[in-house]
Amino acid sequence: MSAWKITKGILGAQAIMAVIGAVIFFGVGLVATRDKKPKLTKDGFKTEEVQKIYDRYLQKEMKYGES
Repeated sequence: MSAWKITKGILGAQAIMAVIGAVIFFGVGLVATRDKKPKLTKDGFKTEEVQKIYDRYLQKEMKYGES
């Protein structure tokens, strides 16, 4: 076997592995960046704790405005 045939075989194998790697990398990238909308509270907060603080603030503001 000549050196050229060996070189072509090695380069061909590397090209195939590069294509396989690119496909895997692209697939993992699609899965990792998939947008999942977080469940938000009624006023658009991410956690219930912040929603409770906001509700308490609104109640205090309403009391202050009434008196």
